[in-house]
Amino acid sequence: MNWPKRRSITVVIGMAIVLVLPVLIAGDAVAQSPAPNAYFLDWAPGNYSDTTNGLQVEGLGSLGCAYSQSSIESMTIYDVNTRLQATITEISPQSYCGSVSQYESLVNNITNYVETYASAHVGNLWGGFILDEEPGFGFSYSQLMTLNTYVSNRLINTPGVTWWYENQGNCSGCWTQTQYDNLTLSNATPGIAAPQVYNNFMRDQATTSGFNYQMINCWSGAPYPYDVGCTVGFYPYTNGSYAAASIYGTPWDQRFGTNIAFLWENKFQ
Repeated sequence: MNWPKRRSITVVIGMAIVLVLPVLIAGDAVAQSPAPNAYFLDWAPGNYSDTTNGLQVEGLGSLGCAYSQSSIESMTIYDVNTRLQATITEISPQSYCGSVSQYESLVNNITNYVETYASAHVGNLWGGFILDEEPGFGFSYSQLMTLNTYVSNRLINTPGVTWWYENQGNCSGCWTQTQYDNLTLSNATPGIAAPQVYNNFMRDQATTSGFNYQMINCWSGAPYPYDVGCTVGFYPYTNGSYAAASIYGTPWDQRFGTNIAFLWENKFQ
Protein backbone atom coordinates (compact mmCIF):
# COMPACT_ATOMS: atom_id res chain seq x y z
CA MET A 1 0.00 0.00 0.00
CA ASN A 2 1.48 3.35 -0.99
CA TRP A 3 0.99 6.35 1.23
CA PRO A 4 0.40 10.00 0.34
CA LYS A 5 2.53 13.10 -0.10
CA ARG A 6 2.87 12.47 -3.17
CA ARG A 7 3.49 15.13 -5.85
CA SER A 8 6.03 17.64 -7.10
CA ILE A 9 6.97 20.20 -4.45
CA THR A 10 8.02 23.81 -4.82
CA VAL A 11 11.70 24.29 -3.99
CA VAL A 12 12.64 26.91 -1.40
CA ILE A 13 15.97 28.21 -0.07
CA GLY A 14 17.68 26.94 -3.20
CA MET A 15 17.63 23.24 -2.38
CA ALA A 16 15.62 20.41 -3.89
CA ILE A 17 13.43 18.28 -1.71
CA VAL A 18 13.19 14.52 -1.94
CA LEU A 19 10.01 13.08 -0.48
CA VAL A 20 10.19 9.38 0.25
CA LEU A 21 6.80 7.81 0.73
CA PRO A 22 6.30 5.17 3.43
CA VAL A 23 4.89 1.76 2.68
CA LEU A 24 2.94 -0.45 5.04
CA ILE A 25 5.28 -3.44 5.28
CA ALA A 26 6.87 -5.48 8.00
CA GLY A 27 10.35 -4.35 8.92
CA ASP A 28 13.16 -6.75 8.13
CA ALA A 29 15.70 -5.74 10.79
CA VAL A 30 15.78 -6.11 14.55
CA ALA A 31 15.98 -2.33 15.08
CA GLN A 32 15.33 0.87 13.21
CA SER A 33 18.08 0.92 10.64
CA PRO A 34 19.81 3.19 9.95
CA ALA A 35 19.52 4.93 13.32
CA PRO A 36 17.79 8.33 13.53
CA ASN A 37 20.14 11.26 12.95
CA ALA A 38 17.72 14.14 13.66
CA TYR A 39 14.93 14.88 16.08
CA PHE A 40 11.92 17.07 16.73
CA LEU A 41 11.61 18.59 20.19
CA ASP A 42 8.40 20.04 21.59
CA TRP A 43 8.24 23.62 22.84
CA ALA A 44 5.28 25.56 24.16
CA PRO A 45 4.32 28.70 22.21
CA GLY A 46 6.74 31.50 23.03
CA ASN A 47 9.67 29.14 23.61
CA TYR A 48 12.12 27.40 21.29
CA SER A 49 15.65 26.06 21.07
CA ASP A 50 18.41 26.25 18.49
CA THR A 51 19.76 22.87 19.56
CA THR A 52 17.30 20.73 17.61
CA ASN A 53 16.91 19.88 13.95
CA GLY A 54 13.13 20.28 14.06
CA LEU A 55 10.67 22.15 16.23
CA GLN A 56 7.33 20.89 17.46
CA VAL A 57 4.89 23.60 18.53
CA GLU A 58 3.28 22.10 21.65
CA GLY A 59 -0.36 23.10 21.47
CA LEU A 60 -1.56 20.62 24.13
CA GLY A 61 -5.37 20.42 24.32
CA SER A 62 -5.97 24.02 23.22
CA LEU A 63 -9.63 25.14 23.00
CA GLY A 64 -10.76 25.29 26.65
CA CYS A 65 -7.24 24.39 27.84
CA ALA A 66 -3.71 25.61 27.07
CA TYR A 67 -2.68 26.81 24.50
CA SER A 68 -4.73 29.31 22.50
CA GLN A 69 -5.27 28.88 18.80
CA SER A 70 -3.67 32.27 18.13
CA SER A 71 -0.52 31.39 20.10
CA ILE A 72 -0.17 28.07 18.25
CA GLU A 73 -0.60 29.84 14.91
CA SER A 74 1.87 32.61 15.78
CA MET A 75 4.56 30.17 16.94
CA THR A 76 4.14 27.95 13.90
CA ILE A 77 4.44 30.94 11.58
CA TYR A 78 7.51 32.21 13.45
CA ASP A 79 9.27 28.85 13.21
CA VAL A 80 8.49 28.46 9.50
CA ASN A 81 8.88 32.04 8.23
CA THR A 82 11.53 33.55 10.49
CA ARG A 83 13.58 30.62 11.69
CA LEU A 84 13.15 28.60 8.46
CA GLN A 85 12.96 25.47 10.59
CA ALA A 86 11.28 22.15 9.97
CA THR A 87 8.13 22.50 12.08
CA ILE A 88 5.26 20.28 13.20
CA THR A 89 2.25 21.49 15.20
CA GLU A 90 1.19 19.16 18.03
CA ILE A 91 -2.37 18.91 19.30
CA SER A 92 -3.42 16.56 22.13
CA PRO A 93 -7.18 16.02 21.71
CA GLN A 94 -8.81 15.85 25.16
CA SER A 95 -12.54 15.64 25.80
CA TYR A 96 -12.37 18.04 28.76
CA CYS A 97 -10.84 20.72 26.49
CA GLY A 98 -13.33 20.50 23.62
CA SER A 99 -15.47 18.30 21.39
CA VAL A 100 -14.41 16.39 18.28
CA SER A 101 -16.10 18.99 16.07
CA GLN A 102 -14.23 21.76 17.88
CA TYR A 103 -10.93 19.98 17.25
CA GLU A 104 -11.87 19.64 13.60
CA SER A 105 -12.45 23.39 13.46
CA LEU A 106 -9.15 24.00 15.27
CA VAL A 107 -7.23 21.95 12.71
CA ASN A 108 -9.02 23.65 9.85
CA ASN A 109 -8.44 27.15 11.23
CA ILE A 110 -4.75 26.61 11.97
CA THR A 111 -4.23 25.07 8.53
CA ASN A 112 -5.90 28.02 6.81
CA TYR A 113 -3.83 30.48 8.84
CA VAL A 114 -0.47 28.80 8.20
CA GLU A 115 -1.16 28.36 4.50
CA THR A 116 -2.07 32.05 4.26
CA TYR A 117 0.78 33.57 6.27
CA ALA A 118 3.59 31.10 5.55
CA SER A 119 2.78 30.52 1.90
CA ALA A 120 6.39 30.98 0.72
CA HIS A 121 7.72 28.13 2.86
CA VAL A 122 4.77 26.06 4.02
CA GLY A 123 5.19 23.35 1.37
CA ASN A 124 8.73 22.55 2.46
CA LEU A 125 8.90 23.42 6.13
CA TRP A 126 5.51 22.84 7.78
CA GLY A 127 5.10 19.13 8.43
CA GLY A 128 1.48 19.64 9.48
CA PHE A 129 -0.03 18.16 12.66
CA ILE A 130 1.08 15.51 15.10
CA LEU A 131 -1.86 14.20 17.14
CA ASP A 132 -1.04 12.96 20.63
CA GLU A 133 -3.92 10.55 21.22
CA GLU A 134 -4.19 8.49 24.41
CA PRO A 135 -6.97 6.41 26.02
CA GLY A 136 -6.82 8.53 29.15
CA PHE A 137 -7.65 11.75 27.32
CA GLY A 138 -11.38 11.06 27.36
CA PHE A 139 -12.25 10.44 23.71
CA SER A 140 -13.34 6.98 22.61
CA TYR A 141 -11.55 5.07 19.88
CA SER A 142 -14.42 5.74 17.45
CA GLN A 143 -14.35 9.47 18.20
CA LEU A 144 -10.62 9.60 17.49
CA MET A 145 -11.15 7.68 14.25
CA THR A 146 -13.66 10.35 13.24
CA LEU A 147 -11.17 13.10 14.04
CA ASN A 148 -8.27 11.39 12.25
CA THR A 149 -10.39 10.85 9.16
CA TYR A 150 -11.24 14.54 9.15
CA VAL A 151 -7.59 15.57 9.55
CA SER A 152 -6.53 13.26 6.73
CA ASN A 153 -9.22 14.59 4.39
CA ARG A 154 -8.43 18.20 5.32
CA LEU A 155 -4.69 17.90 4.67
CA ILE A 156 -4.67 15.69 1.58
CA ASN A 157 -4.61 18.71 -0.74
CA THR A 158 -2.22 20.86 1.27
CA PRO A 159 1.10 21.73 -0.39
CA GLY A 160 4.21 19.60 -0.22
CA VAL A 161 5.29 18.00 3.05
CA THR A 162 2.29 19.11 5.12
CA TRP A 163 0.63 15.99 6.53
CA TRP A 164 -0.34 14.39 9.84
CA TYR A 165 1.36 12.10 12.33
CA GLU A 166 -0.27 9.67 14.77
CA ASN A 167 1.47 9.93 18.16
CA GLN A 168 -0.53 7.30 20.03
CA GLY A 169 0.32 6.48 23.63
CA ASN A 170 -1.54 3.28 24.43
CA CYS A 171 -1.65 1.30 27.68
CA SER A 172 -2.03 -2.39 28.46
CA GLY A 173 -5.71 -3.32 28.46
CA CYS A 174 -6.73 -0.17 26.58
CA TRP A 175 -6.79 -0.10 22.75
CA THR A 176 -6.36 -3.40 20.97
CA GLN A 177 -3.57 -3.84 18.44
CA THR A 178 -6.09 -3.44 15.62
CA GLN A 179 -7.45 -0.21 17.11
CA TYR A 180 -3.90 1.04 17.65
CA ASP A 181 -3.06 0.37 13.99
CA ASN A 182 -6.32 1.84 12.71
CA LEU A 183 -5.68 5.19 14.38
CA THR A 184 -2.77 5.64 11.97
CA LEU A 185 -4.57 4.11 9.01
CA SER A 186 -7.69 6.26 9.62
CA ASN A 187 -10.76 5.82 7.45
CA ALA A 188 -9.21 8.01 4.77
CA THR A 189 -5.54 8.30 3.79
CA PRO A 190 -3.09 6.99 6.41
CA GLY A 191 -0.99 9.24 8.57
CA ILE A 192 2.64 8.75 9.55
CA ALA A 193 3.16 6.47 12.54
CA ALA A 194 4.86 8.38 15.36
CA PRO A 195 4.21 6.16 18.40
CA GLN A 196 5.31 6.76 21.96
CA VAL A 197 7.77 4.03 22.99
CA TYR A 198 8.38 4.26 26.74
CA ASN A 199 8.24 0.58 27.79
CA ASN A 200 8.09 -2.98 26.50
CA PHE A 201 4.35 -2.87 25.86
CA MET A 202 4.61 0.25 23.70
CA ARG A 203 7.62 -1.25 21.92
CA ASP A 204 5.73 -4.42 21.09
CA GLN A 205 2.72 -2.51 19.73
CA ALA A 206 4.92 -0.32 17.52
CA THR A 207 6.75 -3.38 16.19
CA THR A 208 3.66 -5.53 15.71
CA SER A 209 1.95 -2.76 13.73
CA GLY A 210 4.29 -3.47 10.83
CA PHE A 211 4.52 0.20 9.91
CA ASN A 212 7.82 0.98 8.26
CA TYR A 213 9.12 4.57 8.35
CA GLN A 214 8.00 5.32 11.92
CA MET A 215 9.03 8.48 13.77
CA ILE A 216 9.53 7.06 17.26
CA ASN A 217 8.71 9.24 20.26
CA CYS A 218 11.13 8.74 23.17
CA TRP A 219 11.12 10.36 26.61
CA SER A 220 14.01 11.05 28.98
CA GLY A 221 11.62 10.41 31.89
CA ALA A 222 10.76 6.88 30.73
CA PRO A 223 11.97 3.92 32.81
CA TYR A 224 15.40 2.54 31.98
CA PRO A 225 16.46 1.60 29.35
CA TYR A 226 13.83 3.52 27.34
CA ASP A 227 15.28 6.81 28.58
CA VAL A 228 18.70 6.08 27.08
CA GLY A 229 19.69 8.39 24.22
CA CYS A 230 16.70 10.67 24.76
CA THR A 231 18.54 13.43 26.59
CA VAL A 232 17.55 16.86 25.35
CA GLY A 233 20.11 19.44 24.34
CA PHE A 234 22.91 17.81 22.39
CA TYR A 235 23.40 18.61 18.71
CA PRO A 236 24.07 17.32 16.13
CA TYR A 237 22.12 14.17 16.87
CA THR A 238 23.72 11.12 15.34
CA ASN A 239 22.96 7.84 17.07
CA GLY A 240 19.27 7.61 17.98
CA SER A 241 17.73 6.39 21.22
CA TYR A 242 17.18 3.00 22.79
CA ALA A 243 13.47 3.37 22.01
CA ALA A 244 14.16 3.72 18.28
CA ALA A 245 16.65 0.87 18.37
CA SER A 246 14.10 -1.42 20.00
CA ILE A 247 11.65 -1.65 17.08
CA TYR A 248 11.67 -2.84 13.50
CA GLY A 249 11.81 -0.72 10.36
CA THR A 250 13.29 2.57 9.22
CA PRO A 251 13.03 6.08 10.67
CA TRP A 252 10.73 8.56 8.92
CA ASP A 253 12.85 10.22 6.24
CA GLN A 254 11.80 13.71 5.23
CA ARG A 255 14.27 16.33 3.99
CA PHE A 256 12.12 19.41 4.53
CA GLY A 257 13.49 21.37 1.57
CA THR A 258 17.15 20.57 2.16
CA ASN A 259 19.66 18.16 0.65
CA ILE A 260 20.23 16.51 4.04
CA ALA A 261 19.18 12.88 4.48
CA PHE A 262 17.26 13.42 7.72
CA LEU A 263 16.08 10.32 9.59
CA TRP A 264 13.70 11.53 12.26
CA GLU A 265 12.95 10.73 15.87
CA ASN A 266 10.71 12.73 18.20
CA LYS A 267 11.61 13.73 21.76
CA PHE A 268 9.16 14.55 24.52
CA GLN A 269 10.36 16.90 27.26
